[in-house]
Amino acid sequence: MTAYVVMVRTRMRDQSAFAEYARLAPKVQCEEFPEIVAFYGKHVDVEGAAADGVVILRFSSLEAAQDWYNSAGYQEAARNRWQGADYNVWIVEGVGSDFTL
Repeated sequence: MTAYVVMVRTRMRDQSAFAEYARLAPKVQCEEFPEIVAFYGKHVDVEGAAADGVVILRFSSLEAAQDWYNSAGYQEAARNRWQGADYNVWIVEGVGSDFTL
């Protein structure tokens, strides 16, 4: 089942640390690199706290998304993200074509 990593930046704190994250994150070597669905594009804050930026990544499964996020390479890059900005991050399983309410 498809899964998504949803990353919402709520505040930028250190542009240079964040720039290092931006340099390292695309170089992460993992079994499955994500498909980029949304990447800091225009967004409309409708409810809740305002977002400074939003990224949505698609993976083939929840396990693949977790493997990418927990990989040594991504965790190394993420240390710079944690220094550079505040984020909320979720890994969410999608629904199949047979989904009904």
